[in-house]
Amino acid sequence: MSTIINARSPYFKKYTNTTQGYSLSSIQAKITVWPGLLSAQPATPTYNITKGNIGSEEFTNLELSVLVRDFLDTEYYSVTQGITGTADDAVWVKVEVDLYDGISNFQSESDTFLAFDGYGFWDEGSNPRTSTTSATVPPTDFTPMVLMDNRILYFNPGEDIRIPIFSESCANIVTTISSVWNLTDLYWEQANINWEATSIPQNVVDSNNSLDKIQYVIIDSAQAQTGDTITVTSTCGLAQTVVITLQEIECGKYDDFRVIFYNKYGALQDFYMSKKSKKTLKIKSDDYNRNIFNRANNNYNIAKHQKYTFNLLANQSITLNSEFLPETFNKLVEQLFISEQVWISLGLKVEPVVVGSKTLKYKTHINDKLIQYAVDFDFSNSYINNVI
Repeated sequence: MSTIINARSPYFKKYTNTTQGYSLSSIQAKITVWPGLLSAQPATPTYNITKGNIGSEEFTNLELSVLVRDFLDTEYYSVTQGITGTADDAVWVKVEVDLYDGISNFQSESDTFLAFDGYGFWDEGSNPRTSTTSATVPPTDFTPMVLMDNRILYFNPGEDIRIPIFSESCANIVTTISSVWNLTDLYWEQANINWEATSIPQNVVDSNNSLDKIQYVIIDSAQAQTGDTITVTSTCGLAQTVVITLQEIECGKYDDFRVIFYNKYGALQDFYMSKKSKKTLKIKSDDYNRNIFNRANNNYNIAKHQKYTFNLLANQSITLNSEFLPETFNKLVEQLFISEQVWISLGLKVEPVVVGSKTLKYKTHINDKLIQYAVDFDFSNSYINNVI
């Protein structure tokens, strides 16, 4: 089982002198970061770091997240738009440290980590969810098998249902849906006729490839209906069983937008917002009053602009409204607001956006009766093509 680094939060590793007769003065660290097979570690370290201790302290610390996160390539690739690729949503981190007393190396340590683009909250303390097991009952301080918090999953008939799984749990998956489904490390892979039409158990196979550590159960929703369940049970490590209940979104007069975002575990997650939507175009420009007077004939062209506009930028935004939700979805909406990478999808078109709403008011059944969220999104690209 891997030791996890959630790279959006700091990760501290302490190196302590445990050798009698020596006094620590500094450490020399070789840090190597790479995606793919664990056995494919590059020969040349990514970083070489020398760090001294403070005063007479017999230890020093390294903060690893700041060194690792640049190597996590968290992207969305749209197969339907002809854009293919593989996101490096997990990478290996090898840290080899030599402790020095000012003259010689008297102690060496080596650790290997698995890094995701996840994060922890303040009340989780430092180095959140580093373990794949848990010291608490019920378990809370570990990287779970199902990499999302909600246990009700809304779906739109005709669009694939996706559930992110941490492969080191060796999950066994059973569904009440007799439908085409598959396991893949590519969130954006589309359903195809080679998948099994069955509800017999599927097993997530773990490997020493970082690109396979987050896998997605993808289910064709054609045969799914409200009340169907997907049961996920671990067969490795900590005993876990998660039951996910499907809920079909209400078909109505509005477009069914699917919001895709990286959640706190560093996995892609779906959230349908299928009620009223409203799109806006925002314009920003500079202008000046120019001289249009023609001295040759003491006149000017009345069809010519005296006030001239330049540097015009056009950006679209959209406000989406969710279904009426259970209160447990507050965590999902919270993670959407905190996500640094978000997309919205309508049909086959996927567009990158930024959450424009900057304040989240948590809703409860006691205070608000029915819970529905309206979220503003700014399209992350200029409406006018200005890519050069």
